[in-house]
Amino acid sequence: MDASQLAQKVIEGNRRVLAKMITDCESTNPLHARRGWEVIEQLMELPIAQQRIDRAYRIVVAGSPGAGKSTLLEAMCLQLIADEECTPALLLVDPASPANQGAILGDQTRMGELSQTKAFIRPSANRPDPLCLAPHEAARETPHRNFFQGGQSSGLAPSGMASQMLCAAAGYHPIFTETVGVGQAETLVAEIADLLLVVIPADAGDELQGIKKGVIELADVLFVNKADGDLLAAARRTANEYRSARRMTHGIPHGKDEEAGDHLVLCGSAIAGKHVDSLLSLMTRLLDQWRDAGTLAGRRAAQREMWAIRTWHAAMGRALERDQAYVRARAGCLDDSGFVVPYKAEQAVEAYLRGLSTGDGASPGSADGTIG
Repeated sequence: MDASQLAQKVIEGNRRVLAKMITDCESTNPLHARRGWEVIEQLMELPIAQQRIDRAYRIVVAGSPGAGKSTLLEAMCLQLIADEECTPALLLVDPASPANQGAILGDQTRMGELSQTKAFIRPSANRPDPLCLAPHEAARETPHRNFFQGGQSSGLAPSGMASQMLCAAAGYHPIFTETVGVGQAETLVAEIADLLLVVIPADAGDELQGIKKGVIELADVLFVNKADGDLLAAARRTANEYRSARRMTHGIPHGKDEEAGDHLVLCGSAIAGKHVDSLLSLMTRLLDQWRDAGTLAGRRAAQREMWAIRTWHAAMGRALERDQAYVRARAGCLDDSGFVVPYKAEQAVEAYLRGLSTGDGASPGSADGTIG
């Protein structure tokens, strides 16, 4: 099938084709990645796909390993399905081995009840991002890793935004993305989220730790999990500490509870179903308010801009790596031990770009001055 036929299958809700297109977009094989992105191009030309993508809320669930993210996700999705409000999709991200990029992908096995429903569950590995191919770019037969992209520090699977768009175009709503467990520096998760939910274990630590974790500053809602049994008192204490941490982080004095957003820090138990309905109600209310106020559209526009910048940098990096003049310039700024200081690297890049502008060297990509 060609791209237009595959796009139609996605619109019809064909789960097999949807899964295959997500795999293609995540692939490090440029031929497969190109096919996946061509399908997304076709979808963006269909009004029904655009409407579904605009309608679908994207909720990213972050938190440290063992916080209970998978249990909470299953509880929320089962309630959404029981209420017949929508059909959710879950994109579950597992840590990948740094040696061979393999992953267990075992989160779905813990969702036995949800696996029997109409929800779409897709496990993925947080391998390095695949190469970003423009639709017109000539395919290469061998995969080539681009050091410009990185991709493992965010806790997300490659092409997370693409997976969200494909699920939304297939009619799923909302789209939940579970990260591998994020810490202080891993804040890129907010770049693909309409709402960022951070799950915190009952014995997470003091409020200083809450301030240190950069992702907490970006969190829209915090849920202190496992608030039952012997951990109930600890969970309540943790919730209060994180409420205090939010006030300090946002520079809000004590006493202004409504302004401080204390209601955005909830305490409950996913396994017992305690306050899961309150969490769903809060997130839905926030997202609806943001949509009506235009805040959601602004956030998505900023995210698309960041995506465009990252895509451009990735494509530029691939083109540069194929240009021999660039490779020689990069090698020329290394000392005998292979070390390079930043200002010398910057000088080498500027000299290389001046050579392109004056016509003294070929442009990145090929000998005739074309890219790709």
